[in-house]
Amino acid sequence: MSMNPRRRVTNGEVPSKAPLRRMGEIPVLVRVRWPDATQEWQAATALRWTPTHVMVTWRDAHDLPRCDHFEWFRSEDVARQMTWASASTHRTNAAPTGQELAYLD
Repeated sequence: MSMNPRRRVTNGEVPSKAPLRRMGEIPVLVRVRWPDATQEWQAATALRWTPTHVMVTWRDAHDLPRCDHFEWFRSEDVARQMTWASASTHRTNAAPTGQELAYLD
């Protein structure tokens, strides 16, 4: 997990038309690319989405309230978390993508 709240996301992308209000709070995993060419999968929460993009939020350090991230990503960089899976099951890459979040209303 990134412990530097000052790092900027390099794969963020704001859609041409974005919803103005929250649409829900859905647990997701997001692929974050950093300026130093590293990337990581970060647990986050989807707040808004379109068919092509998802706005997510996460906190780098839970004890630092000013390190919250709010970023838009292309839907292929976001996967829904399977919260119903038990700890003994294997995680797969078959989770729905950000595009499928649009149909959860």
